[in-house]
Amino acid sequence: MRRIFFEKDSHKDYLFLLIDDESELDQVYKVDNFTDEMGREYVYNLMGERKNLTEEKLNEHVIPLTNGNYKDFHKDDEVKTPQACIESIIDYYNFDRKLEIFIYVRSKVNP
Repeated sequence: MRRIFFEKDSHKDYLFLLIDDESELDQVYKVDNFTDEMGREYVYNLMGERKNLTEEKLNEHVIPLTNGNYKDFHKDDEVKTPQACIESIIDYYNFDRKLEIFIYVRSKVNP
C-alpha cells in the first residue's frame, strides 16, 4: 500500500491510496487524519475507489475553473470533466491503473 499526496490544486488536496494486495483493503477506512511536522492535523474524506466514482460524487469534490473546464495536471492544460481531471493526476504520477486506487479529498479553504 502506498499513500501519495497531491497538493497542486488551488482548492483541494487529494490523497491517493494505492492498494497492491487485497489484504490491505481493511486499511482503506483507517486513512482519514494526518498530522504534519508542525503538528497541524488534516482531515481527508474518502471519495471512493477511482473506478467507481460517479459524476455526482466527482462534481461534489472537484472544482472547475472559471470557464467551466477542469485543470489537466498531467499536460498543464484543460479537460472537460471532473473524471478527466482526476485521471490527469493519475497520469501525472504514472500510477499503475490495474491497482485499486482510493481517493481522499480535503478542502484547503473553509466554505
